[in-house]
Amino acid sequence: MGLRKLRVEPNQLKPGCVVMKNVVGKTMKPILPKDTVIKPIHINVLKHFQIKEIEVANTFEDGEEFKPELMEQQNVDENQPPQTSFIEEYETCVLETKQMFKLWQERSPIDYTRIRELLIPIVLKAEGNPKIIFSLHHLVEKEDYFYHHFVAKALISAFLAQKLNYSQGERIQIALAAYLSDVGMAYLDEQLLYKNARLTEDEFKQVKNHPVYSYRKVENIKALKYDAKIAILQHHERLDGSGYPLGLKQPQIHLYSKIIAVSDVFHAITSERLYKQKQSPFKVAEDIQIDQAGKLDFEVVNKLVQSLSSFSNGTRVRLSDGREGEIVFMDKKEPTRPIVRLGHNDEMMVLKQNPQLHIEDILL
Repeated sequence: MGLRKLRVEPNQLKPGCVVMKNVVGKTMKPILPKDTVIKPIHINVLKHFQIKEIEVANTFEDGEEFKPELMEQQNVDENQPPQTSFIEEYETCVLETKQMFKLWQERSPIDYTRIRELLIPIVLKAEGNPKIIFSLHHLVEKEDYFYHHFVAKALISAFLAQKLNYSQGERIQIALAAYLSDVGMAYLDEQLLYKNARLTEDEFKQVKNHPVYSYRKVENIKALKYDAKIAILQHHERLDGSGYPLGLKQPQIHLYSKIIAVSDVFHAITSERLYKQKQSPFKVAEDIQIDQAGKLDFEVVNKLVQSLSSFSNGTRVRLSDGREGEIVFMDKKEPTRPIVRLGHNDEMMVLKQNPQLHIEDILL
C-alpha cells in the first residue's frame, strides 16, 4: 500500500497519525510541524486553534493503515466562541512553551504578549482550585517535564500568592515571573535539559547561571514589573544562604522569590522526570516542611500544606500500601495526616499514628 495524504478533521485523528504538511496558524512557527506523530495533546491544541482540517498519512507511525471515522454533521454557531477546558488550555500552553523555547535557543526575543495570552486564563481558572493545583503532576509527560514545569510553576505560584492575600495584579506578575524564571536555560547546553541522570558537579555549575541569564532576557520588558524581574533573578536563593546565583540570605530575598522557590521545589518533586519517579503531593508537602526548614519561607510552605485541608470529607484517596479509601476527618493542624476509611469494611486508618504510611494519590 503506497503512502498517501488524507485530509481529516481534528476529531478524526488518532494517536500515532503522522502529519504530512505543516499546520500553520497565527503563531510564529507552525502549530504542528510536518512529521509530527500525533498525541492526545496535539488534538486538543488543534481544536483550541480552531483548525478545521489537517493533512496526515494514510498509515500510522507503526505502518498500520489509518482509516478515519466519518464525522456526523453538527450544527455549530460560528459566532459562538469555542469552549475550552482547563486541561486543553494548559496543554496548549505547554506545547507553545516548547515551541517558544526553541526560538529562545536561537536568541529570539520573548513574545511577552503571547505568554500573557496563554498564561493568564489558566492562572485565573486554577488559582482558587486546589484540586487542579494538587493534580498538575498527573498532566506531566516525563519527556516534556521541562516545559510542563514552566507552566505548572506559574499556576502554583499564583495559587500561593492568593493564599497570601496578594492582589490579582500582583498574582499575575508573580505567575509571569515564575514562568519566565527558567527562560535562561535556553542559553545552556541542550543535553543538560534532557539528561536522564542526575547532573554532575560541573554540569550543575552551568545550571546555576540560568537565573542570571533569565534576568538578562527579561530586564528590558517594560510591562514586567521590577519586583517580578528581581524574583526571576532570586528564585533559587535560600534563606540560609545556600542558594544561587548570589548566595543571598533571608532579609535580602524578595517575597515573590520565596513563593516561586516553594512552587519550583513542590512541582519538581511531585512530577515524574526522565531520571526520577513522581511523589505524592501529600508526602512532598510534608517532607518540604522538614527537609527544607530554614531554606524555604515557613509562611509560604505553611500555606501550601494548609491548602491540603481543602480536600473535604469524602475525597477518595490511595494510600502508599495500595489500599483505597475516603477521607473522613481532616485535622487542619496536620492536613497531610487525615483519618481515612478503608474499602467497604469501615476500617479507620489514623495516618498520624502510622508514620510509615502516607496518601499516595488523590482519586479525582
